[in-house]
Amino acid sequence: MVRALGLDLEQINFIDNPDKVKMSAVILKLAEPYIKMYWGNETRVRGIISLAIMAWNMTFLPQKKQIELQQKLIEEVLPNDCDAQGVAAMLDVFECLQKRQRDLFPNIRTFIMGYDLRLDSENIRLDISSVPLGNKKLGADLLERDPA
Repeated sequence: MVRALGLDLEQINFIDNPDKVKMSAVILKLAEPYIKMYWGNETRVRGIISLAIMAWNMTFLPQKKQIELQQKLIEEVLPNDCDAQGVAAMLDVFECLQKRQRDLFPNIRTFIMGYDLRLDSENIRLDISSVPLGNKKLGADLLERDPA
């Protein structure tokens, strides 16, 4: 994009905002093993990134609400004729994403409010809107108000 505008990359000093975590980079790192596994299958990559975002947000909810949402997700995402092995595989991916979150990003307390994902054969562009959280778990009222 910079080149398309006719700007010289050598003359521009790109810096990250030192006070803000880039949640897009966090989510892509979280989902990295699965993105690599399914690269080339756009539907699967989109699904993995969406699942990573859901897994991320759910860790800030009370345990009971996490279980309810996980069950609802299984009912909505998996086909009706899906066998127990399919359910177990999805739960394994979900649990792996949550473990990676705890291991890689234990101190980031940010809730993802929405995202825009664009894929092509070579790139992933993920834009995320998020809000920092305090130390308390989120209530169900925030999740229900969130359209994302």
